[in-house]
Amino acid sequence: MGRISVIGLTGKNKISFPWDVVVFKVCNIIFNLSSSYAGWNKVVSLLSSRKINLKPIITQKITLEEWETAFKAIEEGEAIKILFQI
Repeated sequence: MGRISVIGLTGKNKISFPWDVVVFKVCNIIFNLSSSYAGWNKVVSLLSSRKINLKPIITQKITLEEWETAFKAIEEGEAIKILFQI
């Protein structure tokens, strides 16, 4: 048994997902969005108009398979924001 917590957006219409693997692991999938839609719209607008630059806070870009490295870096204060690339 496991739990998958989905936090954040992919920016894609579709993503590949190993559905059968998750079914056999008896995983619960939980989606979370901690901001209001108005907040997201404002941020997307600011990003698209290039009024804010998020590159300085993205400290690492890694694959999803390296999630343990990402969590350790955040726990140890070595990273601020890690971008998982699919």
